[in-house]
Amino acid sequence: MLILPVGLILQTIDAWLFSTTYRIGWDSTNFAPYFISGAFVAGTGALVTVIYVVRRVKKLENYITDFHFDKLGKLLSLACIIYLYFNINEYLIPFFTAKQAEMTHLDSLLFGHYAPLFWFVTIGGLIVPIIVLFFKKGRKPASMFAIGLIVVIASWWKRYVIVTPTLLHPFLPIQGVPEAWRHYFPSLHEWLITAATLAMCLLIITILVRYLPVIPIQRTADEQEQLKTGKNLES
Repeated sequence: MLILPVGLILQTIDAWLFSTTYRIGWDSTNFAPYFISGAFVAGTGALVTVIYVVRRVKKLENYITDFHFDKLGKLLSLACIIYLYFNINEYLIPFFTAKQAEMTHLDSLLFGHYAPLFWFVTIGGLIVPIIVLFFKKGRKPASMFAIGLIVVIASWWKRYVIVTPTLLHPFLPIQGVPEAWRHYFPSLHEWLITAATLAMCLLIITILVRYLPVIPIQRTADEQEQLKTGKNLES
């Protein structure tokens, strides 16, 4: 249970660090719940994805059942709804203020260079999961795995959408620089660092699943005892 308050504290501090920079796109009191709800969405999506893979590889269909995926689907749907609310709130405030810099930033997100990514993370990572998970068939293991994977990918790109467009709106005008400097795309080294980080996370999860019990030992022992008791009664 200690991980929950620690996560809330870290996400809140991270959000405040962004807000105190007074940069366009980050200057918002909405950032703390915005980051926290986003972390819950990404974490639940990753949990669903990992559980599905472990369930298939370890043959744990009798322990991790459709009931568990149904409950996780409802939790993920609720997290997506809350995060969608804070997303709407985050972009409505600049529309009300109608400052030129804010409107330029929103235009680049909604209709400009970053529009495809923005609409992918909004529609694919939030709206579509909410609609699919509303139905019971959408909360089956296979569909939950697909939704969880999409949510994780969209959550990762969401961080890119939060950080990069804001950094392309400097405090002072950019003059006399190459046109390539006005836009950003990750270099090969950045892609390799990202891939290595993902590989390290997967390695840690694999080691934990390999050497630690996925199902509580006491539950397994109780079920084995029940099986022995049933066989003795039959004999």
